[in-house]
Amino acid sequence: MTTINLNNEFSTNRRMTMEMPVIVNDPSSKVQSHLFLPSSPERKGEGGLRTKGYFKRSYDEASGLSDNSPLPLVTIITVVFNGEKYLEQTIQSVINQAYDNVEYIVIDGGSTDGTVDIIRKYENQIDYWVSEPDGGLYHAINKGITLCMGRLVGIIHAGDNYTLEAIVEVVEAYLKKTSAALFTGDCQCLFRDNYNWYIRSGNLGPLPYKTLPHPSTFVSLETYKKYGAFETSFKIASDYEFFCRCFAQSVEFIYINKTIAIMMNPGISNNYYMTAKEELMVRMRYLPKLLAIIIFLRSCLTITGHKALEYLGLWYLIEAKRHGSIG
Repeated sequence: MTTINLNNEFSTNRRMTMEMPVIVNDPSSKVQSHLFLPSSPERKGEGGLRTKGYFKRSYDEASGLSDNSPLPLVTIITVVFNGEKYLEQTIQSVINQAYDNVEYIVIDGGSTDGTVDIIRKYENQIDYWVSEPDGGLYHAINKGITLCMGRLVGIIHAGDNYTLEAIVEVVEAYLKKTSAALFTGDCQCLFRDNYNWYIRSGNLGPLPYKTLPHPSTFVSLETYKKYGAFETSFKIASDYEFFCRCFAQSVEFIYINKTIAIMMNPGISNNYYMTAKEELMVRMRYLPKLLAIIIFLRSCLTITGHKALEYLGLWYLIEAKRHGSIG
């Protein structure tokens, strides 16, 4: 098969085709796939490679590639709203990946700052983008998932970044175990004043007691289609609920002992109490209720203590001890 490389400098400009994919949705699937979002009177903009007739697909060993090796398509979704300060570095971390078959979807919530200008700057490296009001973070992510053509889906928010070899590492793990549902690696957290620590997914303990770092976790598209996407009733903890939902179905999680993503961490805020409350609601579904309440109370005490330590300038030391070494 002939593939088109528009610009070998960028991971999202390689291995393209001008053959529009034929999408056949199973009516029973909990996620229905589309190449484009339906038109909206509130839409501020739309574009990307798809709108110019360029598409992507996965390649198996019989696809006719010169090196005769499998090359599954990986889709990355970035959701943003008024994120002009950090969006560009996130985009660059995606389009500069070492992997050759990357699809990039950007969903903007109708930003009023310079976010759309940044998106337009890179629209020849973005497969599809749209700017329009949405129902919040998880509603926007769900829109992005319906646009995915890749076998694996990663979600990276504005301000977070992938390491250069991130997708290569994930695909290597996937090709060893294509039946697995989730692939998760380590995540480096950056704290102000140049301190950082690592969230090591392999040391987090079992779900639903702990969650996974979403920037360094990739999910197969088939898993979303089978078990559904994110619940929009949650404002903060819907990714945690999704992981618990998968855990309850005994899907296979694969741990990758590599740093996959770098996540900005502003420190403790009042949202941490809301997070604890939403996580309580999730645990009430998947754990004995008394145990869920005990974990919630312990979380509230921990948050209060951490806020006090942050006030004293010591919170980062506690987090570094919990998650790994200080950098």
